[in-house]
Amino acid sequence: MSTLETIISEVKAGKRRSIEELYKYSFNKLMPVAYYYNLDEESARESFNKSFMKIIQKIDTFNDNYSKFDAWSRRIMANTILDELRKNKRHSNNFHTTEDPA
Repeated sequence: MSTLETIISEVKAGKRRSIEELYKYSFNKLMPVAYYYNLDEESARESFNKSFMKIIQKIDTFNDNYSKFDAWSRRIMANTILDELRKNKRHSNNFHTTEDPA
């Protein structure tokens, strides 16, 4: 078994130490994606953490093709970030200022 394969199997079994290891592994792989969509480090970290929570919640749906874990997790991250951007855009359209532009 490869290291990533072992970590994912242990995460599926609910081992906390493996979740930490997967977090560290994923952080290095996914933070560049988070930076691509976010303007600052704080927003990027927030996006990463939300995405990682979804990865952990959906890890049982991962089909054990470990060579594709990076692509699978990047897809979750991108979708999570895009959903947040859409949600924030929708909310920002609900706020109108009454300031005089002059």
